[in-house]
Amino acid sequence: MRDANVIGATATGTLAPTATPTTPPTPSPTATPVPLPTALSDGSFESGIAGWRGDDAILTLITDGGRTGVGALAFTFDAPGPAAATFALSAVPAATYAFEAYCRVTAGTGVEVWAELASYASVDATGPALQVATNGTRIQQPSSYTLVGTGTGALPAAAGSLRVRLNAQAGSGPATVLCDDAALTVGTVPTATAVATMTTTPSATLTPTVVGGRSEEHTSEL
Repeated sequence: MRDANVIGATATGTLAPTATPTTPPTPSPTATPVPLPTALSDGSFESGIAGWRGDDAILTLITDGGRTGVGALAFTFDAPGPAAATFALSAVPAATYAFEAYCRVTAGTGVEVWAELASYASVDATGPALQVATNGTRIQQPSSYTLVGTGTGALPAAAGSLRVRLNAQAGSGPATVLCDDAALTVGTVPTATAVATMTTTPSATLTPTVVGGRSEEHTSEL
């Protein structure tokens, strides 16, 4: 006979999984580019070397041995290089620029020094260069301050920034290059010249007509 009451029966079933709350990712803040200066801060280096950066070089300010005054920028690097002291600036598209400085070598052998000016589409002088200007002249082991420069050239219309560079490489080192009296000359952007045009307005002329032995005048347009 079947029991009427079942004692100790246990209900079985599958529990629904508990949903795990997810936290949406926090967006990373977008870095705002720091505006670049529009001119070299102190090309004579009498008040420091602020704004200059060393590429594979150590930059220092010397206070005895400048070309004019007492200050000069020194950059030291291991041979062969190349190495550079650079300065980034905001650019005026299509304007003309020329960069120059006076440099001399105080350590190292087989040292070559030259100047460059590179333009960029970015506003912070990063990314691929649009154009690199140099006059192609490399000064060989200058023992006294010698002029190096890029010559004058126009920036591309897409340029948003530029970087001037004092470059050097050496046969043996460490090598040290001193630079002073750096200057960046900015020319004006060429402007279109308006050409005046003249418009000729037709004038009226009188044409005589003989009618019955007398003359009458009629007006016609040219």
